[in-house]
Amino acid sequence: MPSDVEFRQLLIDLDDEMSNDERKRFIFLLGNDIPKRKRDEPLVDIFTILIDRGRISETNCNYLVELLERTKLTTLAYKVARYSTKHTPLTSVSTVLESSQATDNVNGSSTGTIDNVPKDTPTLAELVNDINSEDSMILSESEQNTPTDIKSMTVQPDLASMFLENIDLKVFENDTWSDDFLKKINVNIHPYEYQRELVQSAIQAGNTIICLRTGGGKTLVAGNLRILACDENYDITKYLKSYDVIICTPHKLLNCLKAKTISMSDIDLLCYDECHDTVVRNQYIGIMQYIMCRDVDHIPSTNLLPIIIGLTAVVDLHRSSPVHKTNHLTVLCAIFNCFTITSVLKKDNEAELEKYVCRTSEDEIICITKQKKFDILRLSIEKELSNLILQLFLSKDTNPLRIFPEKDIEMNGYEQSLEILKQSEQKKQHFPSVILINYILAIYRHLRSLADLTPDLVLSDLKDYFEMTYKSREHPIAVDTLIYNKCQSLLKTKLTDFEESEQILLNPKLDKLVELLKKHAEKPNSRALILVERTFYAQKICEFLQNQIELKSTIKPCWLISQNGLDSKKSNKSEDSVLIDFRNGVYNVMISTDVVRAGLDIPECSLVLRYDFVPDSIGTVQARVRARRTNCVYYLITTKDSQNYIKELGNRQCEQDLKEVLETWKQIPSHEFKERVLEKQTSLIKEWSESLTKALATEKIVSENTELIGDVLCRACGYHLGKLSRLRQYGQSYFINDHDFYNRIEEKILPEPREYVTTSVTGKALCGSKNCRAKLGCIQTLKDHSSISPIYPLKCQSIKIKLFERENGSETMILKKKWKQMLFKIPPLEISCSKNDEDIYYDAYDVMQTDV
Repeated sequence: MPSDVEFRQLLIDLDDEMSNDERKRFIFLLGNDIPKRKRDEPLVDIFTILIDRGRISETNCNYLVELLERTKLTTLAYKVARYSTKHTPLTSVSTVLESSQATDNVNGSSTGTIDNVPKDTPTLAELVNDINSEDSMILSESEQNTPTDIKSMTVQPDLASMFLENIDLKVFENDTWSDDFLKKINVNIHPYEYQRELVQSAIQAGNTIICLRTGGGKTLVAGNLRILACDENYDITKYLKSYDVIICTPHKLLNCLKAKTISMSDIDLLCYDECHDTVVRNQYIGIMQYIMCRDVDHIPSTNLLPIIIGLTAVVDLHRSSPVHKTNHLTVLCAIFNCFTITSVLKKDNEAELEKYVCRTSEDEIICITKQKKFDILRLSIEKELSNLILQLFLSKDTNPLRIFPEKDIEMNGYEQSLEILKQSEQKKQHFPSVILINYILAIYRHLRSLADLTPDLVLSDLKDYFEMTYKSREHPIAVDTLIYNKCQSLLKTKLTDFEESEQILLNPKLDKLVELLKKHAEKPNSRALILVERTFYAQKICEFLQNQIELKSTIKPCWLISQNGLDSKKSNKSEDSVLIDFRNGVYNVMISTDVVRAGLDIPECSLVLRYDFVPDSIGTVQARVRARRTNCVYYLITTKDSQNYIKELGNRQCEQDLKEVLETWKQIPSHEFKERVLEKQTSLIKEWSESLTKALATEKIVSENTELIGDVLCRACGYHLGKLSRLRQYGQSYFINDHDFYNRIEEKILPEPREYVTTSVTGKALCGSKNCRAKLGCIQTLKDHSSISPIYPLKCQSIKIKLFERENGSETMILKKKWKQMLFKIPPLEISCSKNDEDIYYDAYDVMQTDV
């Protein structure tokens, strides 16, 4: 229950936020609720009268919300409604749902209703779920940085360097590498002298971290080597004996180490790219634990340890003092079990590095001057979309369960607050609320893009998106229809106004982009790479450039959205063709999401432009060196009041930081630096060992007490997809191995299959509920196993699992981002089944033939 003080503070806040004119209109609406002689009194006195007459109270603010809505004070009405919902218990959730949600009786499913509201007291499984929300074998960031003084075993690098004796490295010790020598070892590219220095220094050091700025050639691999890029569809263990170099994600190697399908004794050299990166650092640490925490029972004992080489161009991702950066370097060495840094030390080689490694001729932050006319239009549309969001939350018709995000719409983190609220509603199986939040997320994301794109591009895309998603559901529920109609009414009105006004809708950022591209296109055989934050931006900027008459003869744009992740090396043919055409000059401008930046080398690329988007410091450095051509240029288009402007200024300091910290490190005596590393390493090993032991004990308890009893449900609507006991794993795919599953989904076949090396994606698998039709995954054919194809891999973020605990009869709803985060092991699919086996896999095509 709210306190009287909290309620009265809310009323004071309302008084503070109203103008004099708004107060007059508010009091006018009160009519006979306020005596005539009191209507000129201060607003707090008016509120007092309403309280005394029982019109408003700390537990009933409905009348106040209605008055504020009628006065067009939507923001204030929203604030009161959110306060009221937070402090007033909801009496009957199921009654509200029944009145707002149509029932889908297809296949006799009873899901989509709120039959399992989580209890206040968490179960054991829920507690374990929280503990294991991240990889249980890996420490949290705070645990990694917690110092301890208790000594423990330290693994000496000498144990690893003993393997150098078994590798013929003498050939690399020559002062010069002649053409004949390089030909003998099958190296087709003559290395620079600074690269030769790094190679020889690394061989002598054993375990080491190589510090060299981006573009310097740290990851150049050459020679008569058998190299495999092992993506998520490959099993590393199958290729250990037949390849010299295997390139994979740290997550994949860590999973193999946990499953004991790979041992550290199988590996001669471990190379960690971007070893400073906090995004993958936890996984890197997880791998290092298998080298350094040798007292933990789970970790196999071995004296055959790999050499460790870390690669980095950035020592610290945060601006800090030289002392802090040096301490960070100490921690980095302790984590990767090395006592020295490898960098270019010879003066002649430093000069060579500066001379030959590409640097931009122009490197500029372009701050756009605001245009009053555009800003007035943008702010008016933003206000209308913001009010639409508030109205959707305020209305009991569109928000029957009275849910509200924790943060206000103008606050940082609002989108994340919506995502958290959405997950909570998915867990409670509140489908109308999930529908509401999906609409609001789309509105908010498009609202944010008004600062970067033209209003007609943004609103027309939002209108088309709503139309596409709404019409994909054959039987939309009442809330869905009501929200859709409200949104489309506003969007159609705005777009009609634009059309009738014949107003030329521009954006100063896009104007500057066009100006830069026109200038750049004057260079012969030029290529430009534009990096954006979202797929939506890539597509819409490409469309914008295609529609500019003045650019028709010079600019040939394309867009690309992924080059990392699943099948990145073996990407589908359409993505390959776009990239090839860009390289060959069929297109001369490519707009791409940021994932393409790393590893994309186009020798002809002479312009890299970030479109008001700055990620981390390594992202800035990597983006700049994507331009490989002589006299290449790098720009950031932004505004001075943007957070991206501030981030870019900090990021540009990173390369200078690397030079400074290396100079500081050179002044530290080697024995003193080694002592610092040993001290930090001792505390790390103790922390890691304790964490591993605890995590393993927890995993054992969970695995022994968790039976696969439960249901797999659509995350959005709760539609029943199959029994948990029928969930199977094949490679990196997880699907329900049951012939009835085919009857519980809707297939959407692609016009043309997306061909990969080992698989073919023929369509999308949608939720079987006609109220929902959310995308669950894809339809996939396995080229090597046509007998078990097709399969329907489920996206973990599209499903939820209702787990039944036999012991106490309770239910737990599990929502995870990745399948690997599940608390239980999912059985692998047995491919070779006898015809009489009851657990045989039923081919979906067989079901289709039977149905026909």
